[in-house]
Amino acid sequence: MDLSKRSIACFSGLGVQAIPKSTKMKNNQKGCLVQGTLISMADGTSKLIEEVVVGDEVKSIKLNQEAWVFEEVVGTVVELQQAETELVYSINNGLIVASEDHKHIVRQKTPEGDAYTERWIVCDTTFVVADDKMMGADGIEIEVTDKEEVTGTKTVHNLVVENHNTFIANGVITYNEILPEVTEEETPAGE
Repeated sequence: MDLSKRSIACFSGLGVQAIPKSTKMKNNQKGCLVQGTLISMADGTSKLIEEVVVGDEVKSIKLNQEAWVFEEVVGTVVELQQAETELVYSINNGLIVASEDHKHIVRQKTPEGDAYTERWIVCDTTFVVADDKMMGADGIEIEVTDKEEVTGTKTVHNLVVENHNTFIANGVITYNEILPEVTEEETPAGE
């Protein structure tokens, strides 16, 4: 895979910011993780992703970008999404099974001039490759050893988690992308 193309489709900086509770959320994904994925709840229990409800509190992660340290926090589920898809990817023999457009926090080698550097980024499942690293909920990096396509109709779910845009799925920190809904008053004139 051409790493320069992969970098275009990914974004770095993980500048997750708090979104006010009054902001109406709109997520641009079609669904993400397959039924049966275990979500870590704030109280220490786990729930199947298909049993999570709006208002549930989940373990979430805040990134301290200055020290590049992940800190556990509580996130509230503000929106649920479900969809059918014909293609998902199984990472590390089913540790994470996600749609191609699900966002993951990974440490990967990216081109920088004539060399490569490793840095934490957020990218679609499509661009996760062997040798990338994911972060486990225990703070230990998980090396991606394999990724395979799984075809056939699958029901996938996405959780929109307020404030930090992260949750823990099957013991792995994962990401959801939130786009605030823009109202007419916020739209610049002439657009």
